[in-house]
Amino acid sequence: MPRMGRQLKLCDGSDATSHALNLSDIEYAITQAGRKALIFRQYGLTDRAYSISPAHDPHGGPRVKFEYPGDPLHLVDLHGALNLATELREIGDGRTADTIDISVQKARHGDRGY
Repeated sequence: MPRMGRQLKLCDGSDATSHALNLSDIEYAITQAGRKALIFRQYGLTDRAYSISPAHDPHGGPRVKFEYPGDPLHLVDLHGALNLATELREIGDGRTADTIDISVQKARHGDRGY
């Protein structure tokens, strides 16, 4: 990596100088997959291979279960699950949002997804 403010030799004998960058001038773009990962992280979840189903906590409270192969399951309360679905819909992931909505409805009506 070039050092700031020094000349460096490029191909065919041409020269170039580097300049200090102002990080506020750099524009970043995030992909839809990146947005989804950030949203999942806000709910304590990771966006990798998972399954979504209705569940109940040990006290019988309705939850939505996110299961990851090789990891313990994660339970999200219905309010949080609905908020997650709304945020996913806002970034265009209606398919995952619909799956969450269905699991919320089933959890409300006592279907444990077994």
